[in-house]
Amino acid sequence: MRKLIIGLLFIFSISTLYALSAERILFNEAESRYKNGDLDFALSRYEDLLQEYPLSEYAPDAYFRIAVITLRSGALEEAESLFFPCRETVHEHPVYRLSAILEGFNKV
Repeated sequence: MRKLIIGLLFIFSISTLYALSAERILFNEAESRYKNGDLDFALSRYEDLLQEYPLSEYAPDAYFRIAVITLRSGALEEAESLFFPCRETVHEHPVYRLSAILEGFNKV
């Protein structure tokens, strides 16, 4: 019984490490494409990350990048709607500060 439990814990920890590295790889690929100006591909990778790993530690950054890409495409209202949801949960993230700035512009 003890060997079974140890075996199951080992399998669980290996699968957890694989999942963490897979989401990191996906995020890094999106970031690389973003920085190289391939925004359409980066956007699709960020969306893939959020669909496959919605609770990822990279999710706030992915939401932020999606909003920035949308803003850069000229869709201000859509970008605004993408910035504001993150603001409710991630107060220390750049999304929070940028959405506060956008909210200030809307009041002018």
